[in-house]
Amino acid sequence: MSIWNTVVVQCFVSIFGKVNTEKNTPCLVMSYASINNHHVWQQALKLAYDGNYVTVLCDISGKLTGLSSLLQDQQIKAMYIVGENKLDNKQLAEIESLIHECDITCEFIGSIEHIHQGEFGV
Repeated sequence: MSIWNTVVVQCFVSIFGKVNTEKNTPCLVMSYASINNHHVWQQALKLAYDGNYVTVLCDISGKLTGLSSLLQDQQIKAMYIVGENKLDNKQLAEIESLIHECDITCEFIGSIEHIHQGEFGV
């Protein structure tokens, strides 16, 4: 991660520390993108200011094993996936499994919203 990215992420984390409160509705914001993840942090900040307690997972690669435990332990009922690229069938299947297993809502944000429009009720 470049110095600029590190500075930007640290600024967002600092703001989250002030905005996130335990009484806010918990949600998860995640992205599979490994570069230009500023959009992820911007969307997470918007959700935090909208009254959500935001947990951010960036640069996801591999399986989502164990994520259902986090969702259930933190009582997260909303998941937002931010991205600009198409997800493969394996990734979509894992997301769909999480939706059903944890009884959560899922929303795509960015170009990914149009790419995967209408898939599994998202």
